[in-house]
Amino acid sequence: MSTIKKLAALLLAIAVVASSAAIFAGVGPAVDLLASFEKEYEKQLFKAESNLLDLAETPGKTTANTLDGQARK
Repeated sequence: MSTIKKLAALLLAIAVVASSAAIFAGVGPAVDLLASFEKEYEKQLFKAESNLLDLAETPGKTTANTLDGQARK
């Protein structure tokens, strides 16, 4: 009986080490993926803000107020 418990404890320890290694191996790519999402979001946000500034600074172009008025018609 003692041998079976030792074998079960050994197998459990191996399973714990293997699952921990898999988790640690997956953390790096997950962080890289999140960083790429963040970079893409910041790029799109900068582009949107830049477009809004260009629209606000250019006379004669459609502004938010005229768009709002058109939507009410």
